[in-house]
Amino acid sequence: MSMPRFIVASALALAIGFGPGRALAAADDEARLFVAVGGHFAHIYEHPESALGFDAACVFPPATVGQFSETLEELDLGFALGYQRSVMKGKAIVEGMEITLRRYLDAGPAGLVPFLAFGLGQNAVKPVGEDARSTWSAVLSAGAEWRFSSRFLMQMELLSRSVEFSNDSFSMTTFTLTFGTRFDA
Repeated sequence: MSMPRFIVASALALAIGFGPGRALAAADDEARLFVAVGGHFAHIYEHPESALGFDAACVFPPATVGQFSETLEELDLGFALGYQRSVMKGKAIVEGMEITLRRYLDAGPAGLVPFLAFGLGQNAVKPVGEDARSTWSAVLSAGAEWRFSSRFLMQMELLSRSVEFSNDSFSMTTFTLTFGTRFDA
């Protein structure tokens, strides 16, 4: 899928069919930032090898975002800043940072709160024995958060990242599992 179509499809997925609500109202009564770390399993399309990796994220739920924009809070929009590092054993290391806009949906069973996210990131690829290359990437994901207390968070996310170079592609889909805690300033 070309980058412009990827961006348009992602924006439509965030907007269509989901009315404003308060998906995280019970867990978000106080505005807090969550810091989470974990791991992922990645499938890189153009390379048959899988990759394992590390993830870290700062999650800004709608109530936190609401401190500077009531409109974004009313639409159940939050942000996430993420770092990921994937290692293809004997082949390459892919790492990068991204910012995603999250659209939280109505809470599901057992307190799981699903979300859709779209964003942009910067990725660097370092093949073994070569210089690192970097590029901008588009990010699209779907996942769920589970707040098992007001202080702790678990996230599951299926994330697709477009990492394209003129002669090679490291675009990937990852399944990520992270655990985090509330960061009180």
